[in-house]
Amino acid sequence: MDNDSLISTKEASKILGFKTNNYVTNYIKEGLLNTYEIKGSKRKWLSKEEVYSIPIPLPVPPPDEYFPKLKVNERWKKKSTD
Repeated sequence: MDNDSLISTKEASKILGFKTNNYVTNYIKEGLLNTYEIKGSKRKWLSKEEVYSIPIPLPVPPPDEYFPKLKVNERWKKKSTD
């Protein structure tokens, strides 16, 4: 793998919108992301392409256009108007 296409776990966390590296570390443990080595480095390196291919989760609560009849959205709206 080309070293230019490898990124650190910290960079991967930023791309995925995480404040810490814990989620990326879990993705590695679960096999969702592979690690790569760079000669002379002890760090874990990730493929930028693999990181960008991970789906981004929906916000909480999910937008109405995705799930218009979801009961959670009704409860969420009631809480936010209180």
